[in-house]
Amino acid sequence: MRIAVKKEDLWITVLLLAIPHLFLFGAVFEGKALFSGDLASFFYPFKQAAGEMYRSGHLYLWDPYIYSGVPTASEIQTALFYPLNFFYAILPAIKATVYFITFHLFLTSLFMFLYLREIKLSRISSLFGALVFTYSGYYLMHVDQLSMLGTGMWLPLILLFIEKAFKGKTLFYTILAGLAFGMQFLAGHPQVSVLMGFALMFYFGFKIYKPLFSKDKKEIKRILLIFVSFFLIGLALSAVALIPFIEASFLSQRGESDYEASSSIYVSPEELQTFLIPELRRKGSGLRVYGGTGEPYMGVVPFLLALFALFFVRGKYKIFYLILGAFSFLAALGKTFPLHYILFHTMPLYGMLQIPIRFLFLYSLSIAVLSALGLEYLGKNLKNIRKFGKYTFFAFIFLSLTFLASVLFSKVRNFLLNETEGGLRAPFVFLFYLGIFLLFVYLFQKKKSSYSTLTILISAMVLVDLLSFGSRYFTFSVVKQEEISPPIFSYLKKDQELYRVAISNVNFGPNLGMTHKIQSIGGYHPIVHKDYMRYVYYNDHHSLDFSQIPPQARVYFPSMKETNMTNLLNVRYLIFPTQKYGKYLTGISKIKGFLPRAFMVPQYSVLSYRNKILETLGDENFNPEEILLLDSDVGLEGYHFTPETAGSAEIVKYSEDRIDIRTKADGDAFLLLSEIFYSGWKVLVDGVGEKIYRANYMFRSVPLKAGEHLVSFVYDPLSFKVGVITTLVTSCLVFILSIVGIVKHFRKPI
Repeated sequence: MRIAVKKEDLWITVLLLAIPHLFLFGAVFEGKALFSGDLASFFYPFKQAAGEMYRSGHLYLWDPYIYSGVPTASEIQTALFYPLNFFYAILPAIKATVYFITFHLFLTSLFMFLYLREIKLSRISSLFGALVFTYSGYYLMHVDQLSMLGTGMWLPLILLFIEKAFKGKTLFYTILAGLAFGMQFLAGHPQVSVLMGFALMFYFGFKIYKPLFSKDKKEIKRILLIFVSFFLIGLALSAVALIPFIEASFLSQRGESDYEASSSIYVSPEELQTFLIPELRRKGSGLRVYGGTGEPYMGVVPFLLALFALFFVRGKYKIFYLILGAFSFLAALGKTFPLHYILFHTMPLYGMLQIPIRFLFLYSLSIAVLSALGLEYLGKNLKNIRKFGKYTFFAFIFLSLTFLASVLFSKVRNFLLNETEGGLRAPFVFLFYLGIFLLFVYLFQKKKSSYSTLTILISAMVLVDLLSFGSRYFTFSVVKQEEISPPIFSYLKKDQELYRVAISNVNFGPNLGMTHKIQSIGGYHPIVHKDYMRYVYYNDHHSLDFSQIPPQARVYFPSMKETNMTNLLNVRYLIFPTQKYGKYLTGISKIKGFLPRAFMVPQYSVLSYRNKILETLGDENFNPEEILLLDSDVGLEGYHFTPETAGSAEIVKYSEDRIDIRTKADGDAFLLLSEIFYSGWKVLVDGVGEKIYRANYMFRSVPLKAGEHLVSFVYDPLSFKVGVITTLVTSCLVFILSIVGIVKHFRKPI
C-alpha cells in the first residue's frame, strides 16, 4: 500500500493551521486571554471542573455547586466525554480554551477543504470555500460558544465520509461517518446537532432520489444501509452523554417550550441588508439576531459568487446546496415565515431548539460551497463570458459615483449617520471589497493575471474581509486574579460549615463559585429542573403564574431577601453589589434564620395540590422545622409521628455523589435534606434501601424510626449506566467492524 501526500496539500494544511494562530495572536503568543461573555460566565467554570476530574481520575455525576445541585452529565455543553477536551487535562482552563479554539478552527477548515476536494473542486477553490465557511460571521460570532464550535466542525467530515462510502469501501467509511457523527454529539451542542440532522436528511434525499426514479433496488438498499448505520453508530457511541441529557431535558423548563418561546430569536425580514452590509442596521431596530448583527455575514464576494453559481453553474451539488441554503434561510426567519410554524408542529422535539437563527449554520455551509463552485466556474470560464469583467467593473464605477452623489443630499447622509449603526463607513466597506473583486476580474480578462493568481488574490481579500469583521467580537485581556478569585470567596471559604450562598452580583460570573467549591442557589445552566425554577420564582415573586418563567431561562440571580423558602435552601450568605464613596463594591450579609443542610422534622402534612405547598412555604407563619409538606404519604402506615419528638442530624461525610448522615431521635421522625429531589438518587438506612419522599415541593426526605441511624444518599443514575453500557458495547462492535473494514480497504494496493 502506498499513500501519497502532495506537496500542495501539505502547504495548504500548514496555512490552515497558521491562520487561527495568527488571528488569535494575542492569546496564543502574548499570553493574553479570551475571557468574556459565555467563556467567562459559563464555559470557564465547567471546563476547569472537567480538567480537575480528568486529572484526578474521578468523574462525579452530581454537581452541587450551582442551582442547589444539578446532574453533571445533564449539561451536555460541558462535553465531559468529548476526546478533544484533552487540552483541559494538561493545561489551565484559560490557556486550554485558546488552544481548543485554534485547533477546532483549524480542523473545521481542513475538513471543509477535504470535503470540497472530494466533490471534485480544485485545491484553490476548495481552500476558498473552507475559509469562507470557517471564518464566516456565524462561526466567528460563536467562537466563545465552545460547544457550537466543536459540534459544527464535524459536519464537513461526515459529508466527506458519506461521499467516500458511496464511491466504494462502504463498510469502512460508514463506520468513520458514524464515529464523526458520534463525536459531534459528544462535542455538546444539541441545537447544532439537530441542524446537522436536517442537513443529513437532505443529503439522504439528495443521494437516493436518482435510484428511486430508476428503481435501482440494490442501490436503494445500499444508501439506506449507509445512512441508517452511521446514524445508529453515532447515537449509540454518544449514549453516555445523550441519555442523561435527554432525561434532564424533559424535566427542565425547556420541556415546557411553546411556539412563542421557540420563535424567540430570528432574522427580521426588515433587516435583510445586514446579510451583505451588517452595520447597515437601524439603531434600536427589531432585528432579533442573537449576539449582534454579524451572524448572517459571509463576506461581500462569497455572497456574489454564490449568486454567480446560481445562474451559471450546473450540477447536482449546486442544486442540493441551493435547496439547503434556501430552506435554512427561510427557517431562520422564524415566526415571520410559515416554515418555522410547520417545523414546530410536525418535527418531534423541534420546540426545544428555540432559536430559529441557528439555521444560519446550514446557510453558511451552503453559501460557502456555492461560492466555491462559483469561483471555480468564474476562474475557468470567465474568458468565454464576453466583456463580463469590463461591463461589471464600469457598472460598479457608476454605482459608486451614484452613491457618493446621494451622500451629498442631507436626507441620505443624515439617515446613514443618525439611524444606522455603521454610518457612512458601512456602505463604503461594501463598495471597497466589491470594487477590488471586480478590478481583479477585469484584470484577469485583460490577461494581466493567471487563474491561480486571481483566485489566490480573491481568497486573500475575502479572508481579510471576514477576519477584520470577526475580530470585533474578540476581547483579548490579561485576566486579573480578582476576576477568577474574588476576595469575597476567600472570606466565604473560612466558614467550614456546609451552606449555600445567594449571589445577585452580576459582576460575578454566575458559575464562578463552583471553581472554588462554593455552593450557590443560582447559576448559569440551560437545563434547569422546572420544579427548582418554580420554587425560586415563587420565592422571589409570590406568584403562581409560571408562564412568566421563560422556557429558555438559564441564568438566575436571586432576589436578596430572607424567607422560609430561602432558609430551606440552606442559604447562609447573601452577596450583592453596593456602592461606597462612588466605588462599586461587593456587599455580604449573613442570614439570621439559617437552617442546616439536614435536620429532623417530627410531623408531616399531605398537600396533593402542589401549588398549595408553595403557598404554605411562602407563608412566614409556617415553621419548616415543625412540619413537613408531602404530596403523598403512601408507605407511611407503619410510622407514628408526634410533635413532641426531638432529634438531631449530623452530616459525617459530604461529597458530590454521596452524603452520609448520622441521625438520632426519641421517636419516629423525618430526616429532611436540603438537596434536590431528582431521579438517580438512592437512600440506604443502616445499609438497607428505602424510599426517598419528595418534601417541601422539591427536597429529599426519609422517614426514620426512633433511635440512631446512618443514612446514606448515593447518586447512581440508571440513565448514566445505560449510556455507559451502550457506548462501551458499541465501541467494541465498532472496533471489530473497523478491523474488518481496514482489512477490506487495504486488501489491494491503492
